[in-house]
Amino acid sequence: MFNEEFRKATIQSMVAAMTGSDEKRLEWAGVLEDIVKTRGDKLGREDIAYLEGLIIVLRDANDLEKADARIPDVYAEDWKTILQIVNHTLTANEAGQSISLEARGQIIHNTIAVLTNSPERKGDWLDALRGLKKQAFEEYKMPDLAQYLGALIQLVEGENPAALKNDIPKILMSDWEQIIEAVR
Repeated sequence: MFNEEFRKATIQSMVAAMTGSDEKRLEWAGVLEDIVKTRGDKLGREDIAYLEGLIIVLRDANDLEKADARIPDVYAEDWKTILQIVNHTLTANEAGQSISLEARGQIIHNTIAVLTNSPERKGDWLDALRGLKKQAFEEYKMPDLAQYLGALIQLVEGENPAALKNDIPKILMSDWEQIIEAVR
């Protein structure tokens, strides 16, 4: 098992990578891959599985379940800490707005699905997005999220993504970019 110092540094680096740019995430994934390649023979199975789980989520933030399945029990607390801090950091801005990573992942997944292989579900998804937008604005007082959901509604309705990009709040830009990349 990794020592306490390495574990704390890994948690800090994961949070920085997951809340930073795509380049930071991929760079840290590369560092972890190098550790597995160069020192894998000196590491235990659980250590390697932990690093591989972290690499999975760094490569694709929507693969939380797959990453979670790789994380051994001895590292469950570290993993939980990473997710809690990332959820808080990614979802909180000056106005205290929040939406969980899981909810964000579901919105991304459903939007991609109706724009690619499940167009017959478009009407249902538009209704859901409109409800979420209303809830975000009226109930939760989250104008950034409401604005983002409004842009997603327009995207699902057929609007050109380039015309909508300026409507995307910075805090949700990486989510938008994942959707656009997937539907190209």
